[in-house]
Amino acid sequence: MGQSNLLSSCHKKQIPPLIPPTSFTQSERNSYQQKHEIGPYLNRTDSDHYKQQEWKIILQTTNFEDYDLESELIQKYHHCTFPLEKSLKTYYIMSKQHYINLVRQGPPSKLRWAAWKSIILQNEYPYNYKGSSELINKDIKRTLINHPFFQSTNDDYTIGHLQLYKILQALSNYYPKLGYCQGMNFIAGFLLLVSGGDEYYSYQCLVTLLSHPKFMLYFNYDSNFQLLGFLEFITQKQLQIHLPQLYKHLYRQLNYPESFWLTKIILTLFLYNFQLQYCLRFWDYIIVEGIFYLPSLVIKILDQFQSQILVIHEFSEIAQWFQQLDQMTLDVHSLENSNKYRLQKHQIQQYANLYSKQLPLIEQLKSYPKGLCKFLTDALN
Repeated sequence: MGQSNLLSSCHKKQIPPLIPPTSFTQSERNSYQQKHEIGPYLNRTDSDHYKQQEWKIILQTTNFEDYDLESELIQKYHHCTFPLEKSLKTYYIMSKQHYINLVRQGPPSKLRWAAWKSIILQNEYPYNYKGSSELINKDIKRTLINHPFFQSTNDDYTIGHLQLYKILQALSNYYPKLGYCQGMNFIAGFLLLVSGGDEYYSYQCLVTLLSHPKFMLYFNYDSNFQLLGFLEFITQKQLQIHLPQLYKHLYRQLNYPESFWLTKIILTLFLYNFQLQYCLRFWDYIIVEGIFYLPSLVIKILDQFQSQILVIHEFSEIAQWFQQLDQMTLDVHSLENSNKYRLQKHQIQQYANLYSKQLPLIEQLKSYPKGLCKFLTDALN
């Protein structure tokens, strides 16, 4: 479908309600996901064998009747559309700490989306994708362009592009004051890939990531970029504490600003800068720990590459090095050690107080609707 046809379809409100058909059989769904390398086929390099046993025990032992929660789950968590999802949600409720520890270690590929949903989703939001946006239309062709789900020939649009367009337009409608902002396309596109093309619940998870105090990505994209600035501030301070030599090299000797390397990492949650196989693991941590774990991951990544960075002495060379992050090999198993950089709530509050002296963050947030996000107050309680 060409550009004019896509926009015309949007204007006429004729985009199909759901793509692909929800009537797929399990076999058809598997074939579709395998063909497009999405869902459990997203990361072909991942070996799940060592993870299977403990997750299998969860699925075998989770009995709704034992917990007397089946009716509650059906009423409160009607987004759990399959027995698998209900099993994971039940276990998450009853054995939360053990469950999130397993997700931190990385769920099996076939369970990752269900595991993420069980943690993220609490409510459902209106899905109205009527309308059109030239900016969204341009950006969907710039999103995760190396993945087959978003690759097309002859400038056509793929199913992935159409789904992504609808999700971003619906998000813009849900947050009319915020609208669509660049960076959201990567988040939405990644959710589509991990979900195996689950358009509706990719949208639901996206809204939750923007609105819930645990993630509050709304403030990553608002006009003041409040969360973006705060996360950059925290990362800089943590870098100064944990990797002082690298901090001095980047900020004092090379005078290399955050806007040149860190901003896109935060706005896209690593997706612009790193290979998808690594982003899956970064997101496992963020889903479990929340947005304030992002600086810990950044510090751990920089720790791996510290020896390479310290031998670079030219501004142009360090700029080129950061542009090549998507080609680099990471030891994702070492991410477990990122916990030593983890910020406690009192530390985040201290950083907030320090940051607010430079930018009256908390005062500005008082003007936002109460139901949207009480930001740090709720996040730190």
